[in-house]
Amino acid sequence: LNYHTMTETVIKTRITPKKLNDAVLSRERLLGLIKNNISKNIILIISPAGFGKTTLVLDFFNEFRKKYAWLYLAPDINSFRSFASYLVYSIKELNNEFGSKTLELLSSMIESGILVNDEKNSINALIGTFSNEFVNTFTDDVYIVLDDLHNTANAEWLTHAFNCLIEDFPPNLHILITSRALPEFNYPRLNAKRNLLKIDADELTFKIDETEKLLKDIY
Repeated sequence: LNYHTMTETVIKTRITPKKLNDAVLSRERLLGLIKNNISKNIILIISPAGFGKTTLVLDFFNEFRKKYAWLYLAPDINSFRSFASYLVYSIKELNNEFGSKTLELLSSMIESGILVNDEKNSINALIGTFSNEFVNTFTDDVYIVLDDLHNTANAEWLTHAFNCLIEDFPPNLHILITSRALPEFNYPRLNAKRNLLKIDADELTFKIDETEKLLKDIY
């Protein structure tokens, strides 16, 4: 179940999409909203527990038949070293040619100690390498789900990594994030580029017609 690498032990179940419940009620309103904005670089689905964030994302990819990578942010993915390893290996599930240069640089930074001693500049360099390798590997659109990002959302390294990525976002990379809390990313920059969609608890709340359909399906 695990990948043993120079940088991290990657637990395979965390980069494997969860199963969609057969009895799930499809939310056409929200599925249409995601479909109409799927060209954006980041789609945020933000709400407390119990609103069906993960189910919505799984249902979207199930209905629209798009290939995607998956990363469940378990609480122990709590460092940039760990996050970067998992991110690369999740994308390698789509194309195993991707990631060797990024992982090589990450390993070098860990061995030399520079990642600990100069984390921000190390992240800058690593994200630059990641973006270049991504563009050189993928020509089609790539979708990756970061599930339960709230487990690491307050980390400075995560905010810095995403802000670096936002500056040089590969145009064909699309990240769907589920989280209980809004991450502290550079939203003005994303909004200026028209590259952000945010779906919050108000939009996730069942409307009257959806509630009626749910009750009809139950009874």
